[in-house]
Amino acid sequence: MDNLFYILSKTIWTFARPDHLLLLIMTLAVLVLGWSSQRRRARLFAWLSLAMIWLVALVPVGQVLLHELEQRFPAPGPLQHQPLAGIIVLGGAEQLGSMRYHRRAEFTDAADRILAVPQLAMERSDLPIVYSCGSGWHTEPEIRGADFTKMYFDAIGLEGRVLYEREARNTYENGTLSRSLIRQQLGESVLEGRWLLVTSAFHMPRSVGVFRQQGWDVLPYPVDYRGQPLGEDPIYFNLSSNLQDLMMASREWVGLLAYWLTGKTYRFLPGPEVEQLAIQPPAAES
Repeated sequence: MDNLFYILSKTIWTFARPDHLLLLIMTLAVLVLGWSSQRRRARLFAWLSLAMIWLVALVPVGQVLLHELEQRFPAPGPLQHQPLAGIIVLGGAEQLGSMRYHRRAEFTDAADRILAVPQLAMERSDLPIVYSCGSGWHTEPEIRGADFTKMYFDAIGLEGRVLYEREARNTYENGTLSRSLIRQQLGESVLEGRWLLVTSAFHMPRSVGVFRQQGWDVLPYPVDYRGQPLGEDPIYFNLSSNLQDLMMASREWVGLLAYWLTGKTYRFLPGPEVEQLAIQPPAAES
């Protein structure tokens, strides 16, 4: 069932992402122009796609949508005296294409997830650290982000300091497979404590919802902030940047809806005000 969810989510997003939607609308307009009786409808599609492109180019809608997600969970205070059982870091900052070709660690602009680890390892040297990242490529599942990130962590002196979960393909599997790894390597009792959860700020609501649904008690540690409220910066023409932000925000909001509809999170938009009520006993693992 998890494989079906993974495949469907990848397939649906391929057609639902904003840039592909614009391309499909424009393609439909050109095709309809081939039928003289439908030229009015074709002009409608053409004007609609053009209006959408100009809207995206001028208004940073993606920034606003990202900002709304990033404000759900504030950054925690000092961690020195926090009662924590461990630290779990979600992958997703790996540049898998470059890694595969160059056989070295290469990261995207989400690298704040990676950069947080050395700091946390020094700040809380008493805690185990788990890094969870498998492969996002169903065609090449052997390319795993955790393997290349391990190369980087080992090179900066963290060899033996981090446990690596190498199979997770999405946020749901980050939670389930990390639980299994921790149970095997550290023991069941460690899972009963609170874990510091590190991921991008815009991804934190879905991550918290998923982890709490699975029985984790997590303290959010958001990094990699990207959004801003509308009006924070003057409106300027930037199609590529605005489109990239909109794609990122759309994917996260669609992910929240999909996870909520399939029961993988306890709430469509989790927030700190209900975090204690959300913790459920984990389902029995096969």
